[in-house]
Amino acid sequence: MFGFGTILYLFAAGAGAGLYVVKTCFDPRCELKGRGPRDMQILERKVLLLAPVLVCVGSLFLVLDLTRPERFLLVFRSPDTSLISLGACLLVAFVALLALENALWSMSGSLVARVSVVVRICASIVAVAVILYTGFFLMGMKAIPFWRSPFVVALFTASSLSSGIALFLVLFAAAARRSKAPRFVRRASLTDAGLVVVELGLLASFLAVQSGGGPASFEACQRLLTGDLAWAFWVMLVGAGLLFPLAIDLVTKGAEAPRTCAAKGLAVLVGCFFLRYCIMEAGVRVLSLQ
Repeated sequence: MFGFGTILYLFAAGAGAGLYVVKTCFDPRCELKGRGPRDMQILERKVLLLAPVLVCVGSLFLVLDLTRPERFLLVFRSPDTSLISLGACLLVAFVALLALENALWSMSGSLVARVSVVVRICASIVAVAVILYTGFFLMGMKAIPFWRSPFVVALFTASSLSSGIALFLVLFAAAARRSKAPRFVRRASLTDAGLVVVELGLLASFLAVQSGGGPASFEACQRLLTGDLAWAFWVMLVGAGLLFPLAIDLVTKGAEAPRTCAAKGLAVLVGCFFLRYCIMEAGVRVLSLQ
């Protein structure tokens, strides 16, 4: 466990849940579905289809990363006593709710509308729980001191929301039939810029606190800052994933074309992946040396 498959799961599941939360926040009444322009209706549909697919694919990576994947179904035996079982149940609930929402997409009627609202509310709550779950699970791993910090929860939460917005921007660029982003897309992009700044602050605070911790945490920080993981931390995470998107915002000054949205979104996704890669690899590699 905690191999590369786990990193892919953390990235894909976090991005999928984050994408749905972002969709709900920027279009809470699902108005784009019925009254929005055609390209924005396509965007709404793509978001609704991609979010559960990402969670399913991420879960598959996690199962394949287990020492004995065939025993995966055992996690559902006691969802009230095992944090892993709780996480598995949340993933299943999220996918089931989005499958129901997709099934209701082409239906009409007052009853369908009321059911859809209830499904969206429940799916949003479960999506937030999926986002928070991973950080709390890693923070509770007593064997890996580097992860035992509330900053891990905050970092993974901010990163999941940021990756959700980044995917939203990429999907907009793929669906758009216009030269300029509409207002709600520009608001999403501006929110993502704020989240990137928050991530930078959280990351700096996390490393500062953990560097003053025990020997294992200090060694993990050194691997990120000056050791064998420095390339992933400085070049891919800080440079490409955090500073480059901010540079795009400064250059474009908020006047974002679809191509700009795509470039920024892809850069943010790179940073979100390498955030998980760096934190996971630093903690696990130090554990392997103990």
